[in-house]
Amino acid sequence: MNRKSVKISLDMVDQSREIIEVVSEYYSLPKLEGVSKRSIITGRNKVNLYSLSCSCKDHRASVTIYPKRDIRRICRHLYNKLFAELEDKLDELTKLLLHNQFWFGQTNVKKIFFYKSSLYVGLHGAGSIISVFLKKDKWEKFVYDFVLNQWVNSLKPFDDEILLNQLTEFIVTLNLSYKSG
Repeated sequence: MNRKSVKISLDMVDQSREIIEVVSEYYSLPKLEGVSKRSIITGRNKVNLYSLSCSCKDHRASVTIYPKRDIRRICRHLYNKLFAELEDKLDELTKLLLHNQFWFGQTNVKKIFFYKSSLYVGLHGAGSIISVFLKKDKWEKFVYDFVLNQWVNSLKPFDDEILLNQLTEFIVTLNLSYKSG
């Protein structure tokens, strides 16, 4: 996991300063125990679930851009094989993030600490939405729509308005910097 840390501060309503810390610039897929090192032929492609590699054009292109085990390297062949053969070995968060990436497009997932809680923020390539993944009883996904300037389906990650406003302000800032960078 990328240990580079970027600090972004936001003003709270009561004028005190709190720090939101971005602790990882991407989501690194965990190593799975007991996975064979052998490659599997799927149609015209060779897939290796141990090294998370595929011979397809999409995966070969992603290898030149993203670090090893970065979720953005997962092509549809790896995605299908992971869920067909290893779903029971995948943790809840990894499943949620993989589904989100596969069904909703390329996503850069950043891990952040927000008021002593870890959460993940998924930045979508189009920049019109951002996903927030937060563990309550289980991992849940919340989506903020920048076109409508609101949380989708009124589902909000926090009931507390101060926390919600700070998180919303943070993701708006994060999205603006992502789109300009």
